[in-house]
Amino acid sequence: MASAWYPFITRAIVLVFGLTVPPVSVRGDDSVTVQVSVDASESFGNKLSYHWRATDGHIVDQNSATTNWTLQNGPGMHFAYVLVSNGKGGYTEGRIAVNTDGNPTTTVVPHDQYPMAQPVSVPPTVVSGSVAGTLVLEDQSVCATRNPFFGVNVTASVQFADNGGKPIGDPLVLNPYAYGQFVIDDNASGVSLVFTCENATLTVPRSSFGMGSFIIRGTGQPEVKSMSATLNGKEIGIFPVPPVVPLGILPSDYLAGRESNKLIGPPSQFLAFKGLDTRAGSCQYYKSIGAVEDCDKSGNYTGKNPPLTFNAWRKQAQIDGSSFLEESAVFINKTDLNLTRDHHFFQIQNTAQMQNSAAYVCNHPGPAPDPKTDPTGLFPSPLAVNTAIDDVLQVDALHPHGRNVIACVAMDRMPITSVTGQPVTGAKGEQFVRFLIFGPNGDLLPSVNLDGNGEKFVPGACVACHGGAKYFRTIFDGFPETGTPDPDLGSYFLPYDVDNFEFHSQHPLTKLDQQSDLFVLNYYAWNVNEEIAITNNQPNQAKAFDNLFNGWYPNNSPVFNSTWVPNTVYKTSDSQSFYLNVVARSCRTCHIANDFDGSFANFELHDPVTLGLSDYVCGESLAAYTADPSKVDPEGSASSYLMPNSRVIFDRFWLSGRPSTVGQPPGTVDQPTILKNYYNGNLLPNEPPLSCHLP
Repeated sequence: MASAWYPFITRAIVLVFGLTVPPVSVRGDDSVTVQVSVDASESFGNKLSYHWRATDGHIVDQNSATTNWTLQNGPGMHFAYVLVSNGKGGYTEGRIAVNTDGNPTTTVVPHDQYPMAQPVSVPPTVVSGSVAGTLVLEDQSVCATRNPFFGVNVTASVQFADNGGKPIGDPLVLNPYAYGQFVIDDNASGVSLVFTCENATLTVPRSSFGMGSFIIRGTGQPEVKSMSATLNGKEIGIFPVPPVVPLGILPSDYLAGRESNKLIGPPSQFLAFKGLDTRAGSCQYYKSIGAVEDCDKSGNYTGKNPPLTFNAWRKQAQIDGSSFLEESAVFINKTDLNLTRDHHFFQIQNTAQMQNSAAYVCNHPGPAPDPKTDPTGLFPSPLAVNTAIDDVLQVDALHPHGRNVIACVAMDRMPITSVTGQPVTGAKGEQFVRFLIFGPNGDLLPSVNLDGNGEKFVPGACVACHGGAKYFRTIFDGFPETGTPDPDLGSYFLPYDVDNFEFHSQHPLTKLDQQSDLFVLNYYAWNVNEEIAITNNQPNQAKAFDNLFNGWYPNNSPVFNSTWVPNTVYKTSDSQSFYLNVVARSCRTCHIANDFDGSFANFELHDPVTLGLSDYVCGESLAAYTADPSKVDPEGSASSYLMPNSRVIFDRFWLSGRPSTVGQPPGTVDQPTILKNYYNGNLLPNEPPLSCHLP
């Protein structure tokens, strides 16, 4: 176990600038009703329908382009969503934001009622004697959506039919993550294939099976042209929600999933490698960790005791600004989510020699893109960085966490008392790590949208990077109705990877100014992570955390060592260059919290090229399909381009191979080429070389 000592580092930022203040109640008696509207169209004249949701407050979910949203009259950013569909497989999601930083009070209003999420089918294993192809709508978009936030799950299907049009055998449900690709076992009795895309159908005779691409005419994705939010006739909405990056600039646009994106591709897979949870599942998760008393079938919080609030949690966790052991730092996590973040961590050793740890980060918008100098929004100027961070520093009684708060995400590992006053422990009585999401007014939220690719529910939104929580969930099935958290499958506190951050350019918030604070934050993370790994009987994971901390801070020096490489794994100059230029920039942030389990690995312990990268990173199956549609592989394509699983890291990885990208610093290392060359230099016998490119 890491030695228990408490560094006494100067906390000038906290004391002078007030980044940590005692909890201030902002609840009041009034609220406001905002009218939200969407202007949408569809090229083929199909009737559109509308489905509304909001992150907080209460929105009337009516099939109308306009609805009412009762919104808390308090500080922060609030988001309303609409899912527009044409009834024939075309779906587009839009989002609008309202910033209520100018209003001082808030009130609690009833939670929305939501439909239950539906199960998802996965196509069978491909065998010989089959028909392969791609099903798309007329605008080349994919027929399907899997959207747990709206509880909507639509998939296309294909089935053989006989000469009289009667179905033969079972239909094959297409995987929407496979770009419309499918492979169905051939049936000699079938004279045609019948495709069903919601209320649209397509019948294709056997003579046309070889066409490869099957198009359902007269349908496509709706286009969300604009959204508005008005209060007393005054426009108060923000649309599109910043950062506003035009479509076609980011490599992730190829994969679609981005709000209002009409390009071909599946729903977003970013932050979803371990699956997506449902609203009902998120409530059951919160119930199991003591944050809510009970849930109804749709995932709404119920019970006599109100859900846990941010202020109540901070008080319980002793991370309310009252302890000198609380540490904080402010920066932009440019490589991960490109958000402006105010990080806090508190740790104390209890009598059982366990580390009671609590941390939270309040998320604010990152730097705004500049259409001339930084159209991607990924390479901001120092001025843009300063402006984004300055908003966080504007703290007062009405804005305890600064301006433009999106959500505060919390983690803890400590003795837990539920909202009903009962102790909560793991299956074996141990402490465990839990995740909590709080809205700008402190209410407990089931989901968060951190990357512009839709709301994602706990715990899946967190374990995508923090690891663990396998007991809680099965991919796409959501949280089980009953269950107790198992600490043996616990998650980890992510270390603070300093070289992947952007800092203010002026004292006292520069990288140099905050290096001691970041050292303490990393010490806290290392201390508790080592303990979790030992408790979970993961000695290799504990060793990885030890090596990382001691490598970053040799001899406990607070100066971050940017050149450290785990040389027991990366022994050659080529492998060490690969680690520093690819792993450290695009992989380490998440993989440090994942010991090898056959599908995910800690790259401090395992060289990733020995584990197979072709589909996950470079999308070999999809690249092969693009070159030759006869090589369709829906399962392989569904796993293509999954890594990096954060959209921002994904875009930075692929843009690094495009030196003409406007705003990208000269001399940026070409990560795809380094990966390709290193991988191909370590091929196994009869292993094909890696191409590593986006089609």
